[in-house]
Amino acid sequence: MDPLDSTAVSSRDDLSAFLRELARQASLDLDAFENRTVPDYLEAASAWVVDMDGVFANLGQRVPETPTWALVAQIFLAATAYE
Repeated sequence: MDPLDSTAVSSRDDLSAFLRELARQASLDLDAFENRTVPDYLEAASAWVVDMDGVFANLGQRVPETPTWALVAQIFLAATAYE
């Protein structure tokens, strides 16, 4: 299993492990992340949330009506590269 598979996150413990792995990977190779500063990362997360209707539409999926642990993980992951 890919430790950064946001779709596999189904609990608070899963999200915690996911975030630990995301932090570990950032510490190993921050250059792999498009948004390398906290302000850039948070701005990207905000932009992804605003644009997520289009993101889900492009994937042929419905936007979740209720946030899930997987959606929260997806936001954190998307913020590493979203502009």
